[in-house]
Amino acid sequence: FWYATYTIVNRTGRDRSIAPQWEILDEDGRLYSAGDGVPRRVQRAVQTLLANPLHEDQTAVIGEIMTGEENAKSGIAIWKVGPEVRRFSMLVAGLSNSKKPAEDPVTKKLISLKKTRRIDYQMTCDRAALIGDVPLAPNGAEQNPRWIMR
Repeated sequence: FWYATYTIVNRTGRDRSIAPQWEILDEDGRLYSAGDGVPRRVQRAVQTLLANPLHEDQTAVIGEIMTGEENAKSGIAIWKVGPEVRRFSMLVAGLSNSKKPAEDPVTKKLISLKKTRRIDYQMTCDRAALIGDVPLAPNGAEQNPRWIMR
C-alpha cells in the first residue's frame, strides 16, 4: 500500500466546495484510485503511524472549505499499488469546478473533462530495499506540477 498526506488551502477569496479524488497513473497505463481495495485496518494503521490528528480520511475532507491558512484541510490518500511501479503521475480532481465538454475519441459521445492537478514522479532508488519513506524526484521536462483537463 502507498499513502500520501496532503493539505488543501483555499486562497480564492471565497468559500468553496471540494471533493478531492486521488488517482495514480503508472508508466504502464494502469490507474489506481485512492481507497479502492484498501481495508479499513490499513487506513487505521497509517493514521496510527502518522500520529497526526489533523490528517482526516479522504472522504472526511469532502465538503466546504473556508478561505485562509487557518481553515486548511489535511488528509491521507491510500492506494493499493504494487512495488513494481517506478514512474507515475498523481492525479487530483475535485479541487476546481472547472469543466470542459469534449468528444470521447472511442465512443464519440460527449463527455465532461475536469480540471485536474497532475504531478509526475519517479523512484530514485530500488524500492524493494526501502522501508518507510520513498525518495521521489519530479519526472520529465514539462512543467511539474501542472493543471490538465481530464
